[in-house]
Amino acid sequence: MAGLSRLTRRLGVIVVASVLVVFVFGTGMAAEKAATPPAPTAEQKQVLSANEAFYAAFRGRDLKAMDAIWAQKAEVAVIHPGWPSLNGRKNVMESWRGIMDSGAPNIHSVDPKAYVMGDSAFVICYEDVGGGFLIATNIFVREGGAWRMVHHQAGPTPVTPNKGPRI
Repeated sequence: MAGLSRLTRRLGVIVVASVLVVFVFGTGMAAEKAATPPAPTAEQKQVLSANEAFYAAFRGRDLKAMDAIWAQKAEVAVIHPGWPSLNGRKNVMESWRGIMDSGAPNIHSVDPKAYVMGDSAFVICYEDVGGGFLIATNIFVREGGAWRMVHHQAGPTPVTPNKGPRI
């Protein structure tokens, strides 16, 4: 009988400890649900579409499409990896012309995330450049009813991105 009493106490301790673990740390299923980001809003989808158009123009060496992505009225700037800051639409577009004329890389946006605040938005993403990765911030404003880029900056990252969408 004493052995049964000790076993009951041990089982009681195990049950209490299990309840505490679940209460404090949650279950694996709860953690997975928490890790799943919410679906993008309609505005975030529009910004992500503009971001995709930027990378398609870059990858396709399409200067006309690149020009259409950048804001016409708002001030613009770009910081290419290893370059100084370039300000003003003329300087920014000349930089893209030079990059495209010299053979733009096969570049894809990976795991883009959009953040919208009224008529301004930004996207943080990784850039897959032939298996090497950069991290980028792309800033957009709403101009003429469409999202237009006002700033792009990319630079090295020690992080390899998660399996997010590759665009």
